[in-house]
Amino acid sequence: MSAVTEDPPGAAQPEPRARYRPPDPRDQVSPTRFPFLVLSVALVLGVACVLLQRRGSQFFADDYLFLQLARDNHLSYDWLTTDNYGHLAPLTRLAYFAVQRAFGFDYALAALIPAGLVVLLFLTLCWLFHELLGRRYVVIGLALLAATSVPLVRTLLWWGAAVHVLGALTMMWLCVTAFVIWSRTGLERYRVVSVLALVAGLLVQERPLLTIGYLVLTRYLLGVGWRSGRSPARMLRDEAMVWLPYVVVDVVYLVYRVFVFPSSPQPGDPGQAVEFTWLSVVRGYAPTLVGQRVLPTDGLWGPPVIIGLAALTALSAYLVASRRGGWRALVWLALVYLANMGILAAGRFSVTDLKALATDLQYYVDVHVATVVAFVFGFVLMPARTARPMRRRTGPLVRYGVPAAVVALVVSTTWTARAITVGNQATAAHEYVNSAQSALRAEPGPFALMRTKLPISVAPSFTDPFTDVPPIFSMDRTIAAKVDPTAAKRLVVLGDGAVAPVHGTTIVDIPITPHRVSADLSDVTFTDEGACLSGDVGAFLKLRLPREVEGAGLYVAIGYSSPEDTQVLISTRGDQPAYNWSTTDLPRGDDVTVVERLDSQELRTLVLAADAPVEDLCVNHVEIGQLAVVVDGTCQTINEYGEPVGRANTCDAPWPSS
Repeated sequence: MSAVTEDPPGAAQPEPRARYRPPDPRDQVSPTRFPFLVLSVALVLGVACVLLQRRGSQFFADDYLFLQLARDNHLSYDWLTTDNYGHLAPLTRLAYFAVQRAFGFDYALAALIPAGLVVLLFLTLCWLFHELLGRRYVVIGLALLAATSVPLVRTLLWWGAAVHVLGALTMMWLCVTAFVIWSRTGLERYRVVSVLALVAGLLVQERPLLTIGYLVLTRYLLGVGWRSGRSPARMLRDEAMVWLPYVVVDVVYLVYRVFVFPSSPQPGDPGQAVEFTWLSVVRGYAPTLVGQRVLPTDGLWGPPVIIGLAALTALSAYLVASRRGGWRALVWLALVYLANMGILAAGRFSVTDLKALATDLQYYVDVHVATVVAFVFGFVLMPARTARPMRRRTGPLVRYGVPAAVVALVVSTTWTARAITVGNQATAAHEYVNSAQSALRAEPGPFALMRTKLPISVAPSFTDPFTDVPPIFSMDRTIAAKVDPTAAKRLVVLGDGAVAPVHGTTIVDIPITPHRVSADLSDVTFTDEGACLSGDVGAFLKLRLPREVEGAGLYVAIGYSSPEDTQVLISTRGDQPAYNWSTTDLPRGDDVTVVERLDSQELRTLVLAADAPVEDLCVNHVEIGQLAVVVDGTCQTINEYGEPVGRANTCDAPWPSS
């Protein structure tokens, strides 16, 4: 690193002046070529991020929930400020809205947003390091080191986490960068950028509350922008004006967050906080410093942990030995680390096992950037312990050891990133969704798509009822144009993402007779068209089965005629009542048949309840059965996830018609 460019903390410094800074003797690149190099690397980094996502990721877990909410709602203040699993995250929700409305269900295009955030982070860090180091090649290298860490790669591969974490992270470091440049130049426009970045970060999530702490430590611990020699009165006035806009932003946010916004944090106790902080160092932070990761099943002290701690200790020792006040940068880093773990302690400690939580790499993206920044601060802002030029003191260990360590880090990070890309939690979604989406796009329409559910490995059950296949794939406009729930051609997405024709195996027919059909909150008449229901919301037909039915993957086929589109909520009665997660559309028409999955595995009675006022919905045929599909050459029944559960009698029976 280069020698000092500022006086030590606490030393008198001149008033910042807004003026053009003369060329820095450390510059290695011309003023015109340096921006070209930075932007070229940024472009390559952005393309690499898009390709990485397309190769190893897909929408995952609650992404499907938020995309459907974006489709079904209007952009409004109330919608943007809805509780996002305990977060106030209007910009995160806006990102889902923008992607769904602009791209539908196209992950390849949606991947541009996380990639753009990584590029913006890289450019922000280049700006910061250029301010501290001048136009040097090491600026680009350090920015890449911070913007391509193992935790960042892991976070990038879950779209929602990437937007939520990287969006806040980028705004935090833009806030810090602009603050540092304002402190060194005195140009007010940079402080405006800093404050606006803080506002934007807080609209992504709550973590940017920590940023004011970063700024305070940078000013008073590292001395960036601090001027001594002022009278106490002037010092208090000047410092109050420095922090006024930041305090106003944070206070307004906290008042809204605490007293207006309905949140649901699940904080752990102090013992959990201490335990997690310790575990986070050895199970998350230390291994990733050397491009490795620890899995939840790994032991506590593996080689990556020891090597990571050794590397951190060696670099810290070298900083303290070579720079007076080098310890300040290490204290800065330690406090930033504790603050990041502390805000996690105020969130959701009690929802999972701490040892597993400590291996979730999304929690270490910020502290990895902070680690790089801290050592740059230490080597640049703190004065050298000797006045001799660095080159004269550079021995073989530095000349050959540092490049070797950099190469080893690049190789290790690349190897781990490859492993994460082909084996992350979104891998199952990548395989399932891409397979099904390609097959459905190629399938001639029209067709009815059976209401199976996404596998739990793609969308965990906590996201129900937003895991149904038809509404998810219907966000793809090409597929939506082909889907018709009344079509004779019926398809199902199997558990591995394959698409296959589906048939029914009838278990029981329900006779449409007064003996079997009754109504409530409505009028029902029996005509040649069947049992005709008319009434307000909640009016329902109750159909008693000839016998009890049990089994996995049950469906109901409803034959009917209706002069208008209708929605019904299907429920069943057996040992326990059960309700379908979502309503069923019954399009208008004569002699129409709609097939719907039942979210129960045993029933004696079927109930069709109107979800809106209904007029002359005439039901003439109802049967209960199981879906049958040819899987690996064998006719089998399937469950609600499209997985085979047993042999079926036939896979070529026609669907019932009126």
